[in-house]
Amino acid sequence: MREAAQRCGVSYRHGWGLLEQAQARFGQPVVHLSRGRGSRLTPLGELLLRHYRQVEGRLHPQLQELEHRLEAELEGLLAGSDREGIRIVASHDMGLLALRDLLSGEVAGIRLELSFRGSLESLLAWRRGEAELAGFHLPIGGLGRGLIPDYRSLLDPQTDCLLSLARREQGLMVMPGNPLAIGGLADLSRPGLRFINRQPGSGSRLLLDRLLREAGLSGGRICGYDNVEFTHLAVAAHVAGGGADAG
Repeated sequence: MREAAQRCGVSYRHGWGLLEQAQARFGQPVVHLSRGRGSRLTPLGELLLRHYRQVEGRLHPQLQELEHRLEAELEGLLAGSDREGIRIVASHDMGLLALRDLLSGEVAGIRLELSFRGSLESLLAWRRGEAELAGFHLPIGGLGRGLIPDYRSLLDPQTDCLLSLARREQGLMVMPGNPLAIGGLADLSRPGLRFINRQPGSGSRLLLDRLLREAGLSGGRICGYDNVEFTHLAVAAHVAGGGADAG
């Protein structure tokens, strides 16, 4: 309990006060106390923690986006002038958040307005004139070439400029220690294994569907294939909270 309080940045006493408030609200304890063995969550406590992680993972990117937008508008209003803003609509990526904060803090006159959507939806919004830049994910090599038709109709090589921003490694998220020994996509169709997917049109979903087709696997055989989240963080929170075994 003391370590948990330190990680959350609250005092030991305040932490216990929060637990007592939760117990009073729900009518049963959220932690078990064992002499010499510390404390552990009750089933109610585990349920609350699981859903908190899922809500945080799902809403955190949107809340960050709204917070930055409000800060930018307040700054412009209080300063009496509008700084130049560059609108970016993109598939969710932590690197873009870091880039936005870097430019906002160190480069005068540049403000990035981020809006997160799926890769294909971002390109569609950009094509409609809703942003100056669009961000999308495309695998390197043969997989990328296989997905080019999904993007080709939205891009004009004669007028559009393509910039490579970053490379990343992508894979399956599993519980710590990989207790179910999930080693690849074929394992996702194992009986009883629960999966959480990304939404249609996202770069991750396009990649997954392509890999499934190449492996001769059907999404219909994967339990949870139609259950989706809209960001990497939300998928991770869903798995960490026990709502799925992989994502």
